[in-house]
Amino acid sequence: MSNASLVHQIKRLSALMNQSIDEVLKTHGMARSQFQVLYLVNTSGSLTQKQLLDTLKVEPATLSGVIDTLENKGLITRSIATDDRRSRTLELTETGRIAVTDIPHPGILVETKMFKGLSAEDKKIFKRITTRLIDNLEVHEGTQ
Repeated sequence: MSNASLVHQIKRLSALMNQSIDEVLKTHGMARSQFQVLYLVNTSGSLTQKQLLDTLKVEPATLSGVIDTLENKGLITRSIATDDRRSRTLELTETGRIAVTDIPHPGILVETKMFKGLSAEDKKIFKRITTRLIDNLEVHEGTQ
C-alpha cells in the first residue's frame, strides 16, 4: 500500500466516522460542534470560552457562533468570569444538562459499530498505532 493510499484510507475513515456521528446527533436536533461544547462543559462543570478554544482548536468566531446557538436554544449560559472580566464562563442550563445526558454518546456508538468483528487485541493495536501517529505529527507540528 502506498503512502498516498494509506492517507486516503485514514481520511476516508475520519469522514465516515464524522458522518456516522452527525447522523446520530441529527436525530436529536444537534450538530457535532454543539454536542462537543455541551459535552465538554458538562464534564467540567464550567469552562471559559478560552479553555474551549484551546481544547477544540477552532476559530474564535466559529466557537462564538456555536455558543450563540446553544444559548438561543436555552442549553447554555454565558457569564462574566469572576477572575477576569474580559472572559466569559460557560455553564449548562438544566435543559442543557438533560439534553447532553439524554443523547447517547455518538463516539461510543460509532466506535462500537466501527470495531464490530474485530478482537479486543486488534482494537488495542489500532489504538496504540493511532496514538503513535498522532504523537509523531504533534511533535513535528509546524516543521517539515
